[in-house]
Amino acid sequence: MVVIMQPGAGESEISGVVEAIQSYGMDAHISRGKERTIIGIIGDEREVNFDSIASLVGVEKAMPILKPYKYVSRNVNDQDKIIDVGGVRIGKDMIFAAGPCSVEEEDTTLRIADEVKKAGAQFFRAGAYKPRTSPWSFQGLREKGLEILSKSAPKRACRSSPK
Repeated sequence: MVVIMQPGAGESEISGVVEAIQSYGMDAHISRGKERTIIGIIGDEREVNFDSIASLVGVEKAMPILKPYKYVSRNVNDQDKIIDVGGVRIGKDMIFAAGPCSVEEEDTTLRIADEVKKAGAQFFRAGAYKPRTSPWSFQGLREKGLEILSKSAPKRACRSSPK
């Protein structure tokens, strides 16, 4: 991660960022320019709480260096990463997954699952849990949604589970 300090950030703000970085067991490399100070984090930045560093006094911006999705990233491995999901090999050929944003009622979900299969998709997907910031927003059917999804799997599954 690289932390870009605000113009005119003082030594106390810079020290606060360095202390926060060190609290994660990381080292900090300070680069002082004429207008800006940049602090580089040395270590595995995935252990660092990005938001807490970005919100520190004097910080203008905090940017990650490591790329996400290292397991399938071409930056780490130039070989295809093939993952088998229920007999479908993901990672080589194009696959299609389709379904509603969320499970809302059984009949509708089962009807959509049938249509998704007829359309040729390899996977049926729908959300049972819909976490929201507002407690008054639709949160999904949760366990009941999972029960409905399990009913769609045996007869309507685009791909059956491996035996």
